[in-house]
Amino acid sequence: MGLKEVLRERLQDAFAKKALKANEMSEFYLVNLLSDFHFAFEKPLAILMMDASHRDQQTKIKELKCVGDTALVIVGFFAERVQRTIMGLPYYTSMGGLAYRKLSTLLSSEDDLVEVYLDLSNNFKRYAEALSIVAPWNIASSNADLIKIYERWLSTRDGHLRKVLEKEGIINK
Repeated sequence: MGLKEVLRERLQDAFAKKALKANEMSEFYLVNLLSDFHFAFEKPLAILMMDASHRDQQTKIKELKCVGDTALVIVGFFAERVQRTIMGLPYYTSMGGLAYRKLSTLLSSEDDLVEVYLDLSNNFKRYAEALSIVAPWNIASSNADLIKIYERWLSTRDGHLRKVLEKEGIINK
């Protein structure tokens, strides 16, 4: 089984756990985002959004997509770390949702991605929560992993991490 198939299965499980009914195109988008994602930012997302507003249409679309995708992966995979920063989760959540919303308005109404970007904007936080379930460090495959998950749960009180710990008998239901 290839990487994309594994990611698709893990995301579908995560959607089920979050009671999130993702449309097929959004699911496809997220699988590709995870399989192809690379960080390439040295500037804050707000500055990148502002810079994008002064670009030609194609560059603007590319840069807004990059801002939305980066914010989604950061919130989904690194929420615990982001919570301890000056910006915090609300900043990344709002930047990502706004970037996807702006993208949906830039594309022609016939473009299939308009619906995907609107869905990602409207459900940004829920998709990020689903991505957190897919994060490899949220899977307990050893006692050391369980300790790390427990420490993360103590600082975040994340519901998914609690369920992992309950399943392993670390904390009571």
